[in-house]
Amino acid sequence: MAQGTAFNTLGAMIDDRKAAGSRQHQLPVSGMAAGLYTIRISTDKGFVIRKLEVLP
Repeated sequence: MAQGTAFNTLGAMIDDRKAAGSRQHQLPVSGMAAGLYTIRISTDKGFVIRKLEVLP
């Protein structure tokens, strides 16, 4: 099962949760401050790391 972790620009973990399904994972951004975040998704095949920008 995949797991998604979100980090702020300082590298602090702000969210960590298991994926609800095998093909999709949702990260609610309504409570997140505007800015850049790093999202790390871990699966049985390795990691995927992407940048996420939350706009005001």
